Amino acid sequence: MNNKMKSLLYNININQPNKISKNVEKICNEIVSKTKIIFNCVVHDPNDELKEKNLNKNYVINDTVRYESNCNEFRPIDYFDYHCEFTAHIVHYTLYHLKIKLKDKYPNRKFCIIISISDKISTVHFHTCINNEDLWISNNLDNFEDPVLYEIF
Repeated sequence: MNNKMKSLLYNININQPNKISKNVEKICNEIVSKTKIIFNCVVHDPNDELKEKNLNKNYVINDTVRYESNCNEFRPIDYFDYHCEFTAHIVHYTLYHLKIKLKDKYPNRKFCIIISISDKISTVHFHTCINNEDLWISNNLDNFEDPVLYEIF
């Protein structure tokens, strides 16, 4: 987590907005419930359209992190049916609930979650960690202009 994200999350009261936690839990459940394994990659497929026979196996296997991260990108705020200003709360609860849901569905996999914030909107990516990988986006997260969180679990 870079210093910008730390300062954003440092002072939040996680007991205050229960409505946000419940909504984010529902979002994470919806996202993870619509994931499946294709060529040993965990991918979000909301419309059940991805099939191994329709994909370029070499592309998927040669760059699994990029493939998974692109398939597994979402903005939590897009799922809210009301305007929400609690960006820090959304980040906190997304990390919390997404970790639980992924581990419940794929207990033998190691994952990485990346959450970044731009213009008060959080974007989430997740992917399977392969071969004990370290930070692939940068060794120094403080080089990023925006708040960013990178967690492997």
